[in-house]
Amino acid sequence: MDITDTERTDRIVVRPLKIKPAVFCVVSGLASIGSARADVGGLPSAGTQTVGNPINTEQSAQGTTSSYGVDVGVGEADNITLSPTNRVSQTIATADADFSLQQQSGLFDDNLKGQFSYFDYLQHAYNSQLIGRFDGVADVAVIPDRLIWTAQDNFGEASLDPFAAQTPANLQYINSFITGPELNFRPGGITFAKIVARYERAEYQTSPLNSNRFLGSFELGVPLSPRSTVSFNANTERALFENTVVNADFNLSSAYASYELHGSRTDVSAKAGVTRVVEGGTTASGSLTNFELDRKISPATTASISAGRAFTDALAGFSNLQNGAIAGINTAQAAVTSSVYTLSYAQLSWRFARERTTFGLSARWEKDQYAPDLVADVTGLTQAVTNETNASALDSSRRGGEFSLEERLTRVISAQLLGSYYDQEYPHANFLITTGSTRFEDSRLGAGLIFRPGRAIDIRLRYQHLDRVITGVGSGTGYRDNVVFLTIGYRPRVATDVGATP
Repeated sequence: MDITDTERTDRIVVRPLKIKPAVFCVVSGLASIGSARADVGGLPSAGTQTVGNPINTEQSAQGTTSSYGVDVGVGEADNITLSPTNRVSQTIATADADFSLQQQSGLFDDNLKGQFSYFDYLQHAYNSQLIGRFDGVADVAVIPDRLIWTAQDNFGEASLDPFAAQTPANLQYINSFITGPELNFRPGGITFAKIVARYERAEYQTSPLNSNRFLGSFELGVPLSPRSTVSFNANTERALFENTVVNADFNLSSAYASYELHGSRTDVSAKAGVTRVVEGGTTASGSLTNFELDRKISPATTASISAGRAFTDALAGFSNLQNGAIAGINTAQAAVTSSVYTLSYAQLSWRFARERTTFGLSARWEKDQYAPDLVADVTGLTQAVTNETNASALDSSRRGGEFSLEERLTRVISAQLLGSYYDQEYPHANFLITTGSTRFEDSRLGAGLIFRPGRAIDIRLRYQHLDRVITGVGSGTGYRDNVVFLTIGYRPRVATDVGATP
């Protein structure tokens, strides 16, 4: 699955649905705890979990898989404010937790995953802060194989100002809760059909983007073989904002054909169609395309590639946020506008995992294009303006990649190395204040040692270097930051920690 949805309305079919974290824990009957990782103000946390590869696993006869872990520690940063001058050092106390639960039964399925970090800045550069990410979905079979009720929740953080450094002061909480029924039936012969209805509530801590949304989809398909299907899909979404002074309600709809193949070693998915948005009395149409290929090259090696183009918006990007080669808490890009935009992207990943060595590699290119007559800057970031016609100051492109390597040196000692590089540009923006730039390059290099004296205890020494280089128009300047952490954690039955921030 691609790390941002290929179409705004298709998410009610493709991506899982969510409910409030507290409610979800009651529904699932479990609140597990584990390790987490985050990068805010240059801080790496102690996370060790990779999506789809839990580090602690307990399997029951009822089809339940869980993982969990906690750790505490202390660290030091030499530029906690990520400032080009007047660097401020800071000692940070941290506590991290993560959990993962997958449960399958005849009537109830759930899949929840959470990673959280608590930072206490001992010299009070910032107030103490909890950051994290929760994604959970629960399905209840009201009528088995026919009528399913789904509840889903996404909780996490996003930047406030896309042009400024990502410090603790430049973050806000976002929560998306979705619920509704899904009806599956066979109108005749081998033909299958699906009708989905969803209600979504989106809440932002700071930005005036709170909304109620109503989503629906219809799918009609036929199997071409025991492993492949082709279908016709139609989706629609109605977004109603609480603040209609700075936001315009919109209708987003799409129609497309879909093909899926699930082989023994290869999965293929392809979509092609059209999409249309009506926002503030203005109508725009465009193409919808998506291609995904997942391949198990060998027992130790997997690879995937995906590409697409469609209309989307900031909430969809937040809800579908996923990691690259480096696992952990991922922060979404700033939601500067509620308007729909055109997303074009391509990405690939490669992963190798053997008994002693694990290596991951990912790369992504993305281009966001806004219609100038649709965009309203809801956050008041008036430093970004453009005098160009048929262009928006929020248009951007981003390219880069990540890698992670872990080697088990002895039975109890492992070493980690990771890095990332991203180049982001706002080609049509000019700046009126001194906090931003039209183009910046962010790089990260980290290393760590892990000592596991027993089955449940691990001790980690981690170092990370962050570097931002300004190469575009604007008064903003770059920064450098070095961070070191020492933590001790409890993780029973620890397996390989793939792609985690050391």
